Amino acid sequence: MYAGENTLHFHVMLMARGADVPEEWRGGSLLAHHADLVDADEADRVLVTVRETFAAL
Repeated sequence: MYAGENTLHFHVMLMARGADVPEEWRGGSLLAHHADLVDADEADRVLVTVRETFAAL
């Protein structure tokens, strides 16, 4: 949990994973395998949704 009251802003990296990701690639290992897992088109679609959601707050 992060309250954030002492920080003007911070960055978050959100990495979703599907059920098809091997067990040994989960957790911190996702970073080591990001090139094998990336879906740039889906990431762009999600980014638009996240931006619109936060802009509405």
